Amino acid sequence: MTVHTPTPHLAHQIRLAGLLYLVIIIAGLGAELGLRAPLIDLGDAADTAVAILAAPGQFRLAIATDLLMALCDAGLAILLYLIFRAAAPGLALSAMVFRLIQTVLIAANLMVLQAAWLLISGANQLVDANALALVFLDLHGHGYDLGLVFFGVNSLIMGLLVWRSGFFAKVFGAGLAMAGCVYLIGSGLRLMAPE
Repeated sequence: MTVHTPTPHLAHQIRLAGLLYLVIIIAGLGAELGLRAPLIDLGDAADTAVAILAAPGQFRLAIATDLLMALCDAGLAILLYLIFRAAAPGLALSAMVFRLIQTVLIAANLMVLQAAWLLISGANQLVDANALALVFLDLHGHGYDLGLVFFGVNSLIMGLLVWRSGFFAKVFGAGLAMAGCVYLIGSGLRLMAPE
């Protein structure tokens, strides 16, 4: 395996990419597990509405945190392209495109959460607003999984890029490729066989 020593500029880009990845992980887990999940019971529309109305700041902070994650993800997609384009320009561009598609899907999917908020907060006078809001909250999970299909493809390509580049140990490339397979299988099951 050829190990390349990155230039100071490239090393800076790699450190910045690592920092963005850390923010993405913390923001993604924090928004879903720490902020949103305690409020949502997909089996009980009324309790979910009560919980969200009791903590509107928490629900909105979850949306803002997901937005931060998407912004960082777009920046990371560009940085990873810049880092790996010398090793394999076509693969680096492909990885960036798939990651950006995933980012757009996840960011656009935040409108589903906003729709649920509008329904629960009474911005309209629908009779079954809470039940409809619960459908939107569930739809958010499905939309997220749709985005993860593209992230899975990105992870496969990134695994190949890491493997070929010589910037990192090949084991990291293999791990990324395996993670890509896990994302593709998990999202595929959620979308094609949800039961």
